[in-house]
Amino acid sequence: MNQDEKLNALKQMLTMIGSLATMAGILTSGQVSELTSAVCIAAPALLTISSVLWSVYSHWNMAKVPENSMVIPPGSVTPVVATAVAK
Repeated sequence: MNQDEKLNALKQMLTMIGSLATMAGILTSGQVSELTSAVCIAAPALLTISSVLWSVYSHWNMAKVPENSMVIPPGSVTPVVATAVAK
């Protein structure tokens, strides 16, 4: 589903809930229309803000890896580098 389909599904659900609330005498049709419009404007904005905040949080304090670094899998034998011993 693309974003338009998701937003349309949200509008349909809000309209259905609003019509039930109108039939029960809790809301008027004008209130339901305003509420649906407000939620359909606020929902994408909240999702965008939460996405940005999550991206910042998930990358916080991550260390940069040097370009020439080499990954050594766990459990593998590490190569021994010969060093000269000075006497």
